[in-house]
Amino acid sequence: MIRRLVVGTTVALGVVIVPGLAASAHPLGNFTINHFSGLAIDASSLKIDVVTDMAEIPTYQVRGDIDTNHDGTVEAKEADRWRASTCAEQASRISLKIDNRDVVIAATAAGALTFPPGQAGLDTLRLECQLRAELGPETAAVHTVAFTDHNFEGRIGWREVVATAGTGATLVASDVPSSSVSNQLTSYPTNLLRSPLNQQHASLRVNLDPSASRPAIASPKAPASRTDGPTSILPRGVDRATRAFTSLVAHQHLTFGFGLLAVAVAALLGSFHALAPGHGKTVMAAYLVGQRGSVRQAALIGLTVTATHTAGVLALGIVLTTSTVIAPERLYPWLGLASGLLVASIGISMLVRARRNRSLLARAVAHHDHEHHEHHEH
Repeated sequence: MIRRLVVGTTVALGVVIVPGLAASAHPLGNFTINHFSGLAIDASSLKIDVVTDMAEIPTYQVRGDIDTNHDGTVEAKEADRWRASTCAEQASRISLKIDNRDVVIAATAAGALTFPPGQAGLDTLRLECQLRAELGPETAAVHTVAFTDHNFEGRIGWREVVATAGTGATLVASDVPSSSVSNQLTSYPTNLLRSPLNQQHASLRVNLDPSASRPAIASPKAPASRTDGPTSILPRGVDRATRAFTSLVAHQHLTFGFGLLAVAVAALLGSFHALAPGHGKTVMAAYLVGQRGSVRQAALIGLTVTATHTAGVLALGIVLTTSTVIAPERLYPWLGLASGLLVASIGISMLVRARRNRSLLARAVAHHDHEHHEHHEH
């Protein structure tokens, strides 16, 4: 438990620290789970190439389930076992109907599981599954196909569905494109990052002709690894220290004392990060100027920000350690709301105090003028 807590805290620390120092390895964010489904239909079957692209945080959460012997390394047998079971689970969460008739989808033996390098020395995860559904003895006619992917509903991320036709099939109508704009989750368009695709459904009208013998159109094949950008990220600055620390606690047999020391080091790294640009320093400066604060008050506010920032990292680490079900990004709206309320309360208190001081000053000036006027008449 101590080991998972320390590693979880370090993972959270790395993800929080490094975005201010280097470009993110995952353009959609460290919490996202992205999903792609490539449909290829022919006269007798529907092939579905499914790709799951997990960013650093969800990868860390599931890696403990993959590494069943908990030695810090995902072996080939562990990867194959997890891939097979996960692909079967994903197939069970996909709904497919042909002319309103339910069709069973099954996972095949083909597929791949890789861990492309991510941010702060952490890994991301890329899972490729090949699914197949037998259409049965369909007649030569136009059929309707309804596809719905229920995987990772409610999670933040990119959702994409494409459809193509092969031997003995012709797409009469389709509400999804025939090619992937993200190259099967390897190169996300920069103009869509603020509004990522959210395609989970596909409605097709397909003309099936089993007697046709024209060449088949190859189904979308997802590459085994990322192709956009470098294959590794060069560590630098705090990133280098965080990466070394993560490697240390991930392979060290942790005792209670070493665990406490590791948490203290993580807190120290978080404190250094809190001193970096940002983190509400403009608000603090405005508050100190408005209150004509002293150096002692400035130091106290700085220590408070450092402590609360580090506490937030520790809380995120605890969430990552204790649960693989809770999606960390669901906490972000509440954290944003709390931060907004805190800043708003500071602004309101400064406004109220400024108005009060202005009122007191006006009264003092009026009282002085009144006394001066009486003395003048006397």
